[in-house]
Amino acid sequence: MTLSTSTVTLAPGSSRTYTLAPGEAVTVATEPNCYVTVTETPDVITSADLDGQTNVRTSILQYKGEWTYGPYALGGTVAVAVSLSKSTSSVAVTLGSSAAAVVAAAGIRDDYQRAASSGYFCHLYAPNQTICDPYVLDLSGALNNATFGTGLSKAECWATAGFASTAAVNTDEVLHMPAIGFDMTGGESMFFMWKGQITAPASALPFIGDSAGSSSRGISPMRILTDGTCQGYVSGGSGLASFFSISGVVADGTTHAFGLVLDGVANRYQLYVDGVASGGYTSLTSRDTVTTNQFMIGNTQATLWASSTALASKTQSLVILRGRTGLGLPTGYDALMKQVMMNPGKLVTKAEW
Repeated sequence: MTLSTSTVTLAPGSSRTYTLAPGEAVTVATEPNCYVTVTETPDVITSADLDGQTNVRTSILQYKGEWTYGPYALGGTVAVAVSLSKSTSSVAVTLGSSAAAVVAAAGIRDDYQRAASSGYFCHLYAPNQTICDPYVLDLSGALNNATFGTGLSKAECWATAGFASTAAVNTDEVLHMPAIGFDMTGGESMFFMWKGQITAPASALPFIGDSAGSSSRGISPMRILTDGTCQGYVSGGSGLASFFSISGVVADGTTHAFGLVLDGVANRYQLYVDGVASGGYTSLTSRDTVTTNQFMIGNTQATLWASSTALASKTQSLVILRGRTGLGLPTGYDALMKQVMMNPGKLVTKAEW
């Protein structure tokens, strides 16, 4: 039951900060062609409660949707800012308190609904980082940080605020992550979402993954084609690969989001561009994808990171979940993908994956 609400409309260039009491929450309703920055600062009893971590979380909203921030057990603040230069639509913000929110703030709500999913491989979110950071931090707790290749300097990686960049001038200007060892034939499923900027290459190049092609096992969710579209594949090596592609453009130098959900039980997949599902839930021949190769951003070559086979790119966020072995995809995978694309700084919970 709703106890009280109040709604305001924020035009491009305007902002507002809400101070929330325990049990209160803010809901932001966005329209297409928006760019909204939401900064959450839940209250804590003492700084020691943070265990060296920050209590500030920042989210960027760029697509149509509704997102709720709070309630927080001790209250806190939520700042909502609508970009003047990047937004052409207004945003409705509702401050409300509800019976359900009061219960949650009292600690009665099941923590399972809020805990980060145990299926995470990584959750990278560059807007939370600084130019001094020595790697791209994995926020999920899985500790799969993306480290700089030997040719990629700290200055190159953080050259554009809010993005982790790779280059294609010198050898190994890519980002390295631990092996994912995804097991499709073993019944694993995958949730993959990348958001950032790439320019279409002169010749098709692999961008993210652990397989250099059909000759090596692994998965490459994104191979960028010359027309700016994307093709991916799962490979069992020895020329045995299953390909999938999407018609929507993801590589034109502006910010786009690409998503893949892969069901290792039903052997089907669904692709997304900028929050919109492309094609249908399509069959895909299963392959033995298990490999010890590193998972990389900027190139997928297992032993060669030459500039000629690398892609200059800017990654805002990379979210990968795997597992659910023998279970297939959760029923809410479509809504989950659209949610993560709209709000890539927010962790996926155990209840969602």
